[in-house]
Amino acid sequence: MTCQSQISHPPRAPVRAAAIRAFRTSLRAGVADYDRDRDLPRLIGINPFAPVPVGAPELQAILARLARALRAERHKARAGHWTYDLNRHIALRQAHRAESERLRLLFPGVSANPRDSGAQNRTSVNSVSKEKIGSRQTDDQTR
Repeated sequence: MTCQSQISHPPRAPVRAAAIRAFRTSLRAGVADYDRDRDLPRLIGINPFAPVPVGAPELQAILARLARALRAERHKARAGHWTYDLNRHIALRQAHRAESERLRLLFPGVSANPRDSGAQNRTSVNSVSKEKIGSRQTDDQTR
């Protein structure tokens, strides 16, 4: 009879690496097989009979909804919730990748995040506010 400590287990690193490669291959195949008219309505709940929009703002909105759904699915997985569905998680990931690629190809200069365009404005406002705060401090110190 052998003790548990005497049993030799194979190293986990090669198995993990093989699993990651298999998952990435499967993900790429799913992205190639992605059909937005078929998949988007069941993933993010859009009207299946309406045409899927193709403009840049609409694609950004679809990507935002996919990102939200992915975040929710990831949260369910980490919490061990009984409604978590690995197949839905994979389908959401494939759809997000395919839609990101579509946005990048159709609109090369457009970011996937619609809020990125306002990011420069926020930083400039913040820098102005910091300058005002800094000037107030120097005024207070001179008094």
